[in-house]
Amino acid sequence: MAVNLSSKEVQDWLNPWPIKLKRKRRWGLAVIPISHVAKFTCLWKDGNGDQKTIGWWADRAAKGGVADDRQHYLHMLARFQVPVMSSLTVMAMKKDGAWCLIDGNYHSIACMMIVRNRYQGLKCRLRWAGVLYPLTQGPLQV
Repeated sequence: MAVNLSSKEVQDWLNPWPIKLKRKRRWGLAVIPISHVAKFTCLWKDGNGDQKTIGWWADRAAKGGVADDRQHYLHMLARFQVPVMSSLTVMAMKKDGAWCLIDGNYHSIACMMIVRNRYQGLKCRLRWAGVLYPLTQGPLQV
């Protein structure tokens, strides 16, 4: 399913919290299985400068391989917020042929910690994610 939205229409409904889009542009919204979110590249880079997938960051966070403040935040999200969320929306852009997340990274990583690693025995209620992408980049294909 895909719909077209203006920046104004996108405001104030993004979960987990509202963001403000500065540019006036059209956005597409694709609804994809939550398991596909793990395949998106994250704009953060590892120590070698390589961009990694959300799933890679989730595996690293589950093993304690993230800076302490981020680690604590991710664990709190995975324990208390993500299990009760009913939806997750992320923003994406295409860069060098790969879809990169530009918003929702922490929540996406916490969600993938639960989906991939059964963090603290929790289960993720989320089955679908809404992915916003600039329409100039064409329809989303995962």
